[in-house]
Amino acid sequence: MKKRISILQPFIPHYRKDFFNRLCEKFDCRIYTYEKTNQETNFNITDDGTTPSRNYLPNPFVWVNPIKLTKHAEIVVLMLNFTHISTWFLLLTKIFHRKKIVLWGQGISVKRYLKEEITPDWKLRLMIQLSDGVWMYMPKEAEQWSKIFPKKKISSTIQYAFWN
Repeated sequence: MKKRISILQPFIPHYRKDFFNRLCEKFDCRIYTYEKTNQETNFNITDDGTTPSRNYLPNPFVWVNPIKLTKHAEIVVLMLNFTHISTWFLLLTKIFHRKKIVLWGQGISVKRYLKEEITPDWKLRLMIQLSDGVWMYMPKEAEQWSKIFPKKKISSTIQYAFWN
């Protein structure tokens, strides 16, 4: 039986469509999106196979219905972004909902890369500490965070993104 996962993303850009399709072949996926379009970029947006979710807060903050995200899933994949209030809520209430939380993100802010390469952001550090595992985009960030949290499951490849 496939593991049931829920994934929260703002939208699915055209270049990630195949990635999500392959992910959903391996897992029983529900992909929740909270933005209809991205006005700042020229991405082609796909909503094939996604479930729209409403963001109840103004940008840059995000609050989506946490019950909707956890109802279907054994594992919930959320963005590694400290402005996502619903992510904080789910991390702090893991004892009650008993879902595994995997955070997915850069790990180092693009704006503050040189500084955070030496001293990581304390908010991201706390989020990672509360999570069950982290999936980074780049191996360099995964290596950096693995040094800080040597027992935490941290990876930059999909095959290790979801653990038993």
